[in-house]
Amino acid sequence: METLTQEEFEQVVQTISKEMPADYDMGKAVMYGVKLDENKQITFDQISENGDVYEMLNPFNTIWKMKGYNFFTIVTCGWAAPINEEENEYSDLPPSQHPARRRVMLTVNATTDNKVGSCISFKDDQENAVFDYGNARGDLADAILELISCYNEEQQ
Repeated sequence: METLTQEEFEQVVQTISKEMPADYDMGKAVMYGVKLDENKQITFDQISENGDVYEMLNPFNTIWKMKGYNFFTIVTCGWAAPINEEENEYSDLPPSQHPARRRVMLTVNATTDNKVGSCISFKDDQENAVFDYGNARGDLADAILELISCYNEEQQ
């Protein structure tokens, strides 16, 4: 696959997020291998699933499943809740127990040349998804970057 421009990558991320089945109550994280043909038509195959997204992203469990794909997508669901700077009775609650919780689906897309883009959509407001192109931080972002790095080392 030729290297995508940033604009092409963003278009692919948006297309994939629209084509993913919207199951906000899925019990497992799912990984898809993605291929783009010369006309930028997208095809994807489910290559892994696991109740623990981090176990699924463990390179030992996943690298061999990624062979033949230049792009992969991870879909996982959970709860989100507002973060308030001020301490209150909800500050220490996990999002799943917060009274203002919302069901979310996170779709993370990554290329083997280190482009990462994500989409978070809310079950109660699916039309207003939020996209990010490489600015995400945290454990999940680190696990995805580690997987890409290990995959590329394996290919050499």
